[in-house]
Amino acid sequence: TFVVIMKKTPKTIITDQDPWMSEAIAAEMPSIKHSFCIWNITSKFSCWFVALLRDNYQKWCGDFYLLYKMTNPNEFEKNWPLMVGKYDLQDNKHIQGMVTTGRSESINAFIKRFVLSHVSLTEFVRQVDIGVQDITQAHIHLNLSASLTPTSLKTKSPLEEQVFGMFTPFAFKKFQQELSKAKLYSII
Repeated sequence: TFVVIMKKTPKTIITDQDPWMSEAIAAEMPSIKHSFCIWNITSKFSCWFVALLRDNYQKWCGDFYLLYKMTNPNEFEKNWPLMVGKYDLQDNKHIQGMVTTGRSESINAFIKRFVLSHVSLTEFVRQVDIGVQDITQAHIHLNLSASLTPTSLKTKSPLEEQVFGMFTPFAFKKFQQELSKAKLYSII
């Protein structure tokens, strides 16, 4: 139905990371490049990279943000592999899944929140400024949260190490609390 409405098969589709959507696109339109929106990707960075990069995680986020702010696609394409190489992430499945097309989609979605027929230019600029401030505050909060999360393992348990790379920082902290209580019990 989507292709019929579009009147031709698109070359790329940008969606959120819904697994059913990914499965349906792969089954129904296998020749289409399926990309994820950059906002959905960056919101998962702490889950994907804190355990992997450890002390370099904050540097990774800073470098990524500098690349993200680039307005010249050729400059981005030139610098992206250099950054991936700097952190030795060439084989990381999340890095391999990232694409550049999500950036324009997220900017469009952001601006569409403020473009209404009855909004004056002054009001539009004021609303965009408030939106940018909200985004800036969210980035500050994420950076602070990431810097306050535990970056070391409390036990030598392989389970703890595996969970460290999979859970959010909050969930990992809760898991560590429960894991430390586990040694108080004897298993028969």
